[in-house]
Amino acid sequence: MKAVGEYAVVVIENTTNSSGIQIKNDGEGVCISCPNFPDIEGKSIVVDTNQKYTEVSGYMIMHSKFIMAVIE
Repeated sequence: MKAVGEYAVVVIENTTNSSGIQIKNDGEGVCISCPNFPDIEGKSIVVDTNQKYTEVSGYMIMHSKFIMAVIE
């Protein structure tokens, strides 16, 4: 999947807390496509979890302004 315009496609991975409960959206994911910031593609990022995002086939589609940080 490829993002268009000012949007980004992100995969949010499930994490498991100490109680064994899987958490889907802890704000971290991997950027798959982002035309505004092509240098972050393939890197782990932190996104604003206070927003509502469109999810398609396991990918989250969001405006690139909601990407808060890159985890190096």
